[in-house]
Amino acid sequence: MTTHNKKKVTLKDVADSANVSISTASRALKGARGISEPVNARVRQIAEELGYTIIGQLDVEVTILSTMNITEVGQVEFIQGLMHGIEQTCKELNIKPTISMVGSGQKAADLPVFKRQKQACLLLSFHDNQLIDALCTNNIPAFIVNGFDPMMRLPAVAPANLMGGRLAVEHLIGLGHQRILNLTYPDRVTICQRLAGFKQGLAEAGLNYNSELVIDLEAMRTDVAYSVIKDYLSKHSSLNFTAVQCCNDSVALGVMAALTEAGYRIPGDVSVIGFDDISTAAMAMPSLSTIHAEREAMGAWAVRRLLDTVQNGEGAVHTYTEMAVRLVERGSTGPTAKSGV
Repeated sequence: MTTHNKKKVTLKDVADSANVSISTASRALKGARGISEPVNARVRQIAEELGYTIIGQLDVEVTILSTMNITEVGQVEFIQGLMHGIEQTCKELNIKPTISMVGSGQKAADLPVFKRQKQACLLLSFHDNQLIDALCTNNIPAFIVNGFDPMMRLPAVAPANLMGGRLAVEHLIGLGHQRILNLTYPDRVTICQRLAGFKQGLAEAGLNYNSELVIDLEAMRTDVAYSVIKDYLSKHSSLNFTAVQCCNDSVALGVMAALTEAGYRIPGDVSVIGFDDISTAAMAMPSLSTIHAEREAMGAWAVRRLLDTVQNGEGAVHTYTEMAVRLVERGSTGPTAKSGV
């Protein structure tokens, strides 16, 4: 019979006992290719002797904590992509996740997750200091999906938002644009990183950052962006920008609708670029240039790293992982009328 020590057995303990690296031990226990059968067998035997539980056999319930605040985010497709990655990975590991909604102003102590045993949590696209503190205080393993805790109390995964913001503005600058309107959302750290990338791109190109060409949105929704641009155009007798960089695709679609309604051609008069690459972006008229983010990969990564945290207990190291992003150039961006690019 396997005996369990009071101290939780970690992956490092298994690796040290098997005289292999932590990476090799992890791959052997996950059945990954490229590990010789003798090493594979030794690692698994030692894991069993030490009482180390392999991912997929963990006695833990995974709860997805979500606000599902579509009134703020406005991109159901993005959340669905994250969820698909989470659900598929849980299925592969024979785990049945549950979803628990977090209401506005709800006390963390009132959530079901704090009243159950053997819990592990995924925070889906939101950041709540009170909740994070409560999870840490109660020693509940948790992982932030599509977000970031600046205090690093919890590990997290998100798109490379800073680089994405920079890629977008560099694309516009390369087409000759210098007066670029930026629509951002200051209430989310990840979106602020996209704005920081925008600023970096301008500076690298020798262009000055103009706060008058930055608009803070109340929500990242199509209808909000549409209204903001309509109002902006009504207050200016002439167009004072040649391109618009948007914090997400939903915002970009609203911008395009407002500009088109006002008689401006896209991209003839104004170029527009989004972020995330939801499926609607490719179907827009014209199709939307954007920054592609790996939604499903982020969801899958979060599940596996969360379970790694459960396994390693107090020995778990908190990390912030950025998933690579890439520019997707479509019909909504083009050279400025005067640039001749």
